[in-house]
Amino acid sequence: MNSDIKFVLSASKLDMSEDDIAYIGECITKKTVSMERLLYYCIHNKTSSLVWRNLNKLRLVQHIESSVIRTFKYIHDATQARNSELMKEVFVILP
Repeated sequence: MNSDIKFVLSASKLDMSEDDIAYIGECITKKTVSMERLLYYCIHNKTSSLVWRNLNKLRLVQHIESSVIRTFKYIHDATQARNSELMKEVFVILP
């Protein structure tokens, strides 16, 4: 398994272990992960919002390229808007 895929698997967990957090921090700060491939794998596996949330939580965003940050933010904001619209519809259907 290559390091990009392993990174996405570690960063997309809801409950990350200490080993996962250390691995993510090491990959981001040492730039051993290709940002373009990271973005590709996140979009392909539909985990970009979760990875973005975890990178923000670990305060590692400053180590990511600005174009990748913009794409993560766009996907996260679009997902959040879509989810809020879906919740409004659910509340109309289920009073």
